[in-house]
Amino acid sequence: MIMPAESLDCEGVVDVGLLVVAHFPNPAQEEALQFLRKVLLREIRAVIPLSAFLGAYHIMTRYLNIQPPDVISELSHTLSVSPAALYEHIRQEDVIQALLYAASWKIQSWDGFVLALAARLGTRTVFSIDRELHRRAPDFTVVCPLKEETLQAYHQFLKEREK
Repeated sequence: MIMPAESLDCEGVVDVGLLVVAHFPNPAQEEALQFLRKVLLREIRAVIPLSAFLGAYHIMTRYLNIQPPDVISELSHTLSVSPAALYEHIRQEDVIQALLYAASWKIQSWDGFVLALAARLGTRTVFSIDRELHRRAPDFTVVCPLKEETLQAYHQFLKEREK
């Protein structure tokens, strides 16, 4: 299914992982926050799907065991900053395309949605910390805005946190 591009000045779509990293204390938080600030100020012409905030809440409360009121407070603060960078539409055809991407490339459906949204917006760029997405979505460019050493420190932090 080919979707017509929507006419937004958009160079990429922000994935849920960057929201997570930016909203709790960890070694990559400051770099992730700097990136999000640039997106919210439109210095980087990317959009953040509102659905990514739902995914961030899920990851932060379920997998990182952060208390829901703390997560809500952090995410709500970001949501209140700049509506220009927030993308609020979830279209039926994008969901269908997301499911097709998920099945074809064996990725999560919410990753498929980010890819489908990027295609709709006329870009093939996704900003993400998900290395697996980079390997599995050959039609897209997955850009990690964090330095490699920062990303490694973050993953090490998560491993130690699990103990």
